[in-house]
Amino acid sequence: MIKNTTSLKNWKNVIVLFIKALIILLLLNLADILYSYYNPSYISVGIIKFNYLFYFTIVGILLFKQFYIKIGLFLLILLSMLFQYLHYQYFGTYIQPISFYQFIMNTGEVFSSFLDEIENMIIPILIIILISLFIIILDSFKKNESYKNNIFAITILLSLVTYSFVNTYDNLHLRYGILSHKQALQLSPLPKKHSAVNFLKSLNYFLIGILPKKILNNQGELFPVLDEPVLVQKNIHANIVFIIGESLRAKQLHLLGYKLQNTPNLEKIDNLYSSTIFAAGTMTKSAVSAILNRVKYPGNTKQMVSMTNNLFYLAKKNNFTTYFYSQQSNSQLAILQSYLGLKYIDNYASREILKKKLKNAKDYDMLLKQSLETIDLMNKNNFIVLHMRGSHLPYKKQYPKSFNKFKLYYNNTVLYTDNVLSEIIKYLKENSRKPTYFIFTSDHGELLGEYGRYGHGWLFPEVYKVPFIFYTINTIKKLPLKNIQSHFQISNLIASLLGYNIKVEKMDTIYVNGSDIDALAGYLKIKIDKNNKEVEIQFQSPYNP
Repeated sequence: MIKNTTSLKNWKNVIVLFIKALIILLLLNLADILYSYYNPSYISVGIIKFNYLFYFTIVGILLFKQFYIKIGLFLLILLSMLFQYLHYQYFGTYIQPISFYQFIMNTGEVFSSFLDEIENMIIPILIIILISLFIIILDSFKKNESYKNNIFAITILLSLVTYSFVNTYDNLHLRYGILSHKQALQLSPLPKKHSAVNFLKSLNYFLIGILPKKILNNQGELFPVLDEPVLVQKNIHANIVFIIGESLRAKQLHLLGYKLQNTPNLEKIDNLYSSTIFAAGTMTKSAVSAILNRVKYPGNTKQMVSMTNNLFYLAKKNNFTTYFYSQQSNSQLAILQSYLGLKYIDNYASREILKKKLKNAKDYDMLLKQSLETIDLMNKNNFIVLHMRGSHLPYKKQYPKSFNKFKLYYNNTVLYTDNVLSEIIKYLKENSRKPTYFIFTSDHGELLGEYGRYGHGWLFPEVYKVPFIFYTINTIKKLPLKNIQSHFQISNLIASLLGYNIKVEKMDTIYVNGSDIDALAGYLKIKIDKNNKEVEIQFQSPYNP
């Protein structure tokens, strides 16, 4: 009877352990929520968001007998959260894998920057101190601790750390030549994830993917970071409308030589310029982040994190009102948010936000034209980025049934994109009285069965060759459009239109990043001639530059 009572008491203590771990998890979630109130652009984890690995990490820590070991480990978690808040407070982004390398190489500069912004850091520090005190008080209440065992604690924590490292290694060790969207989500810091979880994701990526490349192989930086451009023309009166398509390959447009007529509306527009160019990457994340940050070389996340060449930053610096409206969902945009430059975007909206914001919201990509109609094109100088869903799988769900003209669903997405783009140009012509620039490209292309493959992420011409379309309204300004051969040169064109000292010049070497933003999936170095034809293509990886 005594034995059974003791056993029952132990089970009760184990239940108390799990309840205590849950309370601590809620406290750590609360810290994220409190910081999000201080900095509204930070998208916090929910109060009842349950991350199993994070929860069992807390359980493992509570199993230690020694109070000082438990508190020491909790302080490590709290410090990782604090670093995340301070990084977000200063840069407006989550800590990225490359951030650890930058800290190692520029420790003094980092501390100096921190001291310069100390006033803005006080609230995040106080939040962490407050939550630390709650955890210490909670753990100081002790009853029967016979269930505690250091060996169990160490075993649980080592198992979780090993799983985390192996999972990261497995995702980076690309089995099929591309980093899938699912893998990228597991590797990247994301909105609505706990700050400590995002910190660990980036740390694992750094230790497994970047550290061997940059330090152990003694390679340092593979490519240089571009200097911040100089503003030479202030108070430009213009509207710049930059539209980013999705999965639209150049060879599938009749406008660029395709056999079927799927671009009838664009072809009717006089003085419309179009050409085939090279994408910056083969996935949305590696391509769009490069375009919006004026990245010339693959894997240059250091430049992206610095935001010194971010197009929204450059626009704000010259008094443009900035917009990023997307027809993609919150979850689809999550992987991009760290590189968009959210702190420099005055008006940001995903598909869900636009649907709530607009009366009688339209479906499909015409929603973007409707969102454009809400912007004052007359009295403001605007830099507007419209992000399409375009030609992404599943193709037949990206357009109205009335556009179901061709047997190949992909061609119908092109037909619908043609309609959306031509309607946007028509609206701009009718509603803008100042110089207005319409710029379109796709993030990347798509394989439709070539080489036995489908989709994107692959380093094949169908994926890295995309359309470029340009149109001007209310201006006769001559621009070097024939010099535009790549996404990088589109970034240069936009930066020059924003008033910066950037020349759009032809290049004889163009780089195409693969599916991973840090170029760990490899990239192409392409030599081109005067006619924009490839004369030499080399596949390279950061381990074999």
